[in-house]
Amino acid sequence: MALSQTSRTLWSETAFLKLWVGQSISNFGSAITNLALPLTAVVLLHASSGQMGVLRAMLTIPALFMSLLFGVWVDRLRRRPLLIAADVGRMLLLGLIPLAAWLNLLRIEYLYLIGLLVGTLTVLFDIAITSFLPSVVPREALVEGNSKMQQSSTFVSIVGPGAAGALIGLVTAPMAIIVDAFSFLASVLSLWWIRVPEHHMLPGASARASFWQEIREGFHALLRTPVLRDLTIFTALGAFFSTIQQTIFVLFVLNVLKLTTLQLGLVVSSSGIASFLGALLVNRVARHLGPGPTIVLGESLTALGGVLVAAAGGPFAVALLVLICGQAAFGLGTPLYSINQIALRQAMTPAHLLGRVNASRRFLVFGIMPLAALLSGLLGSVFGLRSTLVIGAGGLLFTSLWAFFSSVRQVYIFPRDQG
Repeated sequence: MALSQTSRTLWSETAFLKLWVGQSISNFGSAITNLALPLTAVVLLHASSGQMGVLRAMLTIPALFMSLLFGVWVDRLRRRPLLIAADVGRMLLLGLIPLAAWLNLLRIEYLYLIGLLVGTLTVLFDIAITSFLPSVVPREALVEGNSKMQQSSTFVSIVGPGAAGALIGLVTAPMAIIVDAFSFLASVLSLWWIRVPEHHMLPGASARASFWQEIREGFHALLRTPVLRDLTIFTALGAFFSTIQQTIFVLFVLNVLKLTTLQLGLVVSSSGIASFLGALLVNRVARHLGPGPTIVLGESLTALGGVLVAAAGGPFAVALLVLICGQAAFGLGTPLYSINQIALRQAMTPAHLLGRVNASRRFLVFGIMPLAALLSGLLGSVFGLRSTLVIGAGGLLFTSLWAFFSSVRQVYIFPRDQG
């Protein structure tokens, strides 16, 4: 599939446009649930910091136990049907939350179970979608393709939290999750209408290699390359300390800073605005600095965001301003980091290994997030919410230093013909 790198040519590619539209609608629904789910636990069920830690862990623990299995599946099977199955499952599961609330049956334990199952399907979807994109977009356009997907995601995150805050105020948090449940239907339809060949399955590969051999191949492909290895290490560190902050963020904002749910939505929207700006600028910044330095810059900005969030306090106006600046710094840094690291991994990995490499990376990075979530709940209960945010901020600063001195900073040219 030969395409130029112009935006017009990529937008004219029908398969990519279908994928982009479906994921944009689905991301809008997810932006609502990302706010509505913790608010359901905090406001409706009066969850403690420890219970919020458990809920966060339920959403992330599937990465530890299911990533490697799903990575083998994604390399053995066609990826599009896996994506459709994951979306259908998440649509049905999330629909149970407003139903249980309407019947006055909702309990925190039900949120744990639904979170665990939704998290499991999200792991499958994320591994498959990252591995499926190179079948839709040629390797020389991977940065642009990932950038456009990120732009739609971040644009949605601008309006999503604000819309979520208003919607939650009108119909309550659990009822707002209905929007997300139905948004998965748009993703299912867009994937159903995509018809592209998938050439990642090598003839006879499944018969020649055992399950564990295939897993080892994925780890070997990830860790034998210094750039991908270093990228995985500091990404795991960043994910650990970000999770410590994010787990108690809603509790801190509502209970310590005394923001309303609508104000919380607007604060989170500031991160979305900055993320959209970062997604628009990422190609230009990467061409000027190189993908490696751009990744390090993005990691540094997210660390700055964590520091500002931990420092938010004092008079209400000052606290709100610092909180918005922190969210904006985090939002600006995220696409600079994430788009380039995804594109590097996609371009440096052979197509038949991409599912397992993505799964191995997810296992190492996301697998420690449940521990971070549980630790965050414990730290919040023992030392307080602000002290826990400070610990997370210190860890993010350490992560940015690690990234600066890693081999990733030396990648000045994007590899286009790997694998």
